[in-house]
Amino acid sequence: MILGLTGRNGSGKGTVADILKKQGFTYHSLSDAIRDELRKQGKDITRECLIAMGRKLREDGGPSILAELTLHKIGKDEKAVADSIRNPFEVKALKKRKDFYLLNITADQKLRFERCKTRGRENETQNFEEFVFLENAELTNQNPAGQQLVETEKLADFVVENSSSIEVLAQKLKALLTKLK
Repeated sequence: MILGLTGRNGSGKGTVADILKKQGFTYHSLSDAIRDELRKQGKDITRECLIAMGRKLREDGGPSILAELTLHKIGKDEKAVADSIRNPFEVKALKKRKDFYLLNITADQKLRFERCKTRGRENETQNFEEFVFLENAELTNQNPAGQQLVETEKLADFVVENSSSIEVLAQKLKALLTKLK
């Protein structure tokens, strides 16, 4: 079984992945291929660079390239979580596996901003207006090689709302896994 994670910045995808890893799932991130390429080129790993390099990789290798690279790493009978799914073509590639389910992780925008501020990852913005601006750029991109979060979210098999505690989130995931077995 592969559980794919999509959702907006700070929604809790990493926390969901951590919970699933504790339940025996292996972790794979579509963004790892982007980070690897940035490192090869000696570039900083910033949010802007990740977005730009992801777009370039998709333009060069097709819009589903990140998912295809990730699928090659996942064994046939492996329980895996695939994080950082941001493009509908990635979902379509992953759905070639009959045991793939896409989870859209959601949370309130202000809560997501506060989470991002405190985690301090890859030059996260400390300004709410900039956070909203960057998010809107991700949501409205019409380039097939770019991020298309709204269209990707529409393809989700399940929505997992994450505005409460980690314990509540873990209970929701446990119930979902029971349903999928």
